[in-house]
Amino acid sequence: MASIPPLADFVRQVGGERVRVRVLVPPGQDPHTFTLKPSQLVALSRARLLVLNGLGLEFWSERLLSAVESPRLRVVRLGEGLDPGPEEPEATGGEPAAARRSEADPMDAHGADPHVWLDPLRAAQMVERLGEVLASLDPAHAGDYRANAARFRAELATLDGEYRNALSRVSRRTFFVLHPGYGHLARRYGLRQEAVVKGLGEFEPSPARVAAVIRAVRRLGVRVIFAERPLSAAAARTIAEEAGIRVATLDPLGGADNRGYLATMRGNLAALTSALR
Repeated sequence: MASIPPLADFVRQVGGERVRVRVLVPPGQDPHTFTLKPSQLVALSRARLLVLNGLGLEFWSERLLSAVESPRLRVVRLGEGLDPGPEEPEATGGEPAAARRSEADPMDAHGADPHVWLDPLRAAQMVERLGEVLASLDPAHAGDYRANAARFRAELATLDGEYRNALSRVSRRTFFVLHPGYGHLARRYGLRQEAVVKGLGEFEPSPARVAAVIRAVRRLGVRVIFAERPLSAAAARTIAEEAGIRVATLDPLGGADNRGYLATMRGNLAALTSALR
């Protein structure tokens, strides 16, 4: 069992035909507001491994585990204990100083943003760890898991190169999002996110917040605001209509169309590159 689609895809890539994976938070649902179903408790009681992100994303996991009595179930939180990523960059490319700390100031993502899988190099660390976990659960096929993990990490290195190449050529470094889920990705590639809602537990901004974002968007000359699946885009549409800009979509989870992690991340890269040119 894996909590979210990206982690499930990591398990499939590393485990290959030797694993069966089910996702706890199905496509179209938000892991921040997820409600468990009794059928999922039954399925989890039969599982050998529960793969979580950790870092507070699955706030419901302790309640879940207390309800499951399965001595053979192993739990791993892949997002915890990773090597630290880069520090947040200064605004570059001729943007005003306000881009560094504008009225649309996001939450401080240092140590608070659980979306580490959106950084391909952090994802590679998660995959490496997962290879060792599966190898320990099934020692007879440890070599297969480690080889699969190495192969997928090479693909993640290629993805990282694509991000670096594409985002090194954009003229803007700040992008506006509805939800502050892209801090790790932004810092990795010298970008800065500005979020409409400041905290991971917020979903609807106040009218004053919307007004502040509109002023910042106009001042910075931003042309795109990103909504995201599966969250509502109502606030983003309101800001876009008032500021005369367009709404685009980023997808932090994937899974809705079964594209997998790599395809989802390449779709996000195309959307970011288009917005920041």
